[in-house]
Order: sequence, then structure tokens, then C-alpha cells
Amino acid sequence: MRHLSKHFDSSEFSKDAQIPDDCLPVLTKLCVEVLEPIRERFQTALLVTSGYRPPDANAAAHGQPNSEHIYSPEWCAADILICSDQVSPRSVFDWIRSNPNLPYHQLILEHGQVSTIIHVSVNRQKMGVRSVLEGATANRCPYIPVDYVPYCPVQEAQLHLQE
Repeated sequence: MRHLSKHFDSSEFSKDAQIPDDCLPVLTKLCVEVLEPIRERFQTALLVTSGYRPPDANAAAHGQPNSEHIYSPEWCAADILICSDQVSPRSVFDWIRSNPNLPYHQLILEHGQVSTIIHVSVNRQKMGVRSVLEGATANRCPYIPVDYVPYCPVQEAQLHLQE
């Protein structure tokens, strides 16, 4: 187990198999730059329902063959459940997709039969590229694209404010 950020450690993301060591830096980025700001904004715990998946576990979960759940040193993903009756997954999803400073690559609001989860990933090869979708868990029906705010790194945003 490795501590990744204030509220997350590697064991939360390694339910299917141990995370390769060379993938821990990008997972730390996801935790520090995306998950921690969500947790801070909504003042609620986040439960990781799926993190790293080796290809066989990804196939069993009905994941895409190129899923960012199959971690590499360049990308990673997590499915999270909001641990609060006071905060809806929709409000968290809407906040994330409207936040220009969060460096996510893919964001999906997935409606399940029992609960709604949020899939979020980072991809160092696609910095600034965003894909925001909504659909059903386990790819039960096609996802639909959802509007979002383009990525604007914090440093760049600060420069625009100074102009």
C-alpha cells in the first residue's frame, strides 16, 4: 500500500490486481489534482468502486479494450461513488465538467440499477483533451456526449486574470 494523497492510498485502486509501480505517479496525479478537489468542494468521502484493471478484469467488467482502467505510466481511471445522501452524483458530475482547472481526460456519469457512479481519468498524452459522456454502467447502452468547459490550467488562468 502506498499513500497517494491526503485521503487516498493505492489499495483503494487495486481491487483486481496490484498496480504496476510505474503507474503510481499518474495515479497520484489523479488523486491530488482531481479527486482531492472534488472531496474538498463537496466535503464528502469518495468510494473507489473500480480502479486498476488488468485486461482480463477489464473485459469481465464490460470495459472497452482501450480503457484507461488498464493503467499505463501515462493514464489511469477510477470509478467513484459519492458517500453522501446530501450530495447527488449529478451535482458532482456537473461541477467537474464545468471546472476548467481539473486536468481530467474522460468524465462519465454512469447510471446503474442500484447507484450512479462517476468515471474519471487522466491521460498525460491527451492533456487538454476532454471527453464527457453520460450513460449506463457496464456499457449497457451507448453513451451520449455532454457539454463541458475546456481545460485551462491554473497557471494559464492566472495569467489571463493578470492581463
